Amino acid sequence: HFSNIPAIKWIEAKMFYGASTIPHDNKSAVGRILLTARKYVKHFGNGVMVFAYGCGDSLARELAEIGVLALDAHPIDLRSVEESQRKWCAGESGEILP
Repeated sequence: HFSNIPAIKWIEAKMFYGASTIPHDNKSAVGRILLTARKYVKHFGNGVMVFAYGCGDSLARELAEIGVLALDAHPIDLRSVEESQRKWCAGESGEILP
């Protein structure tokens, strides 16, 4: 369903949790996803955003409409990233905080 997207010109990795649940308000990095994607498309052409913690169907559709493919990084082994995160953003029981 992305056959209409020509060559990929850029890749952006996002470590956002709950990216699809945050309103597009331009008040936070998560809320600026579409604004950021539009800027990248304008300057560089079509691209890809890889979401470390997944991306909802609604946000993926919105990104596809502007020429950005949303990919889920769950198949990628993020254990070393999560190990690092536990050193600076984990709760008392070791769970990584959102």
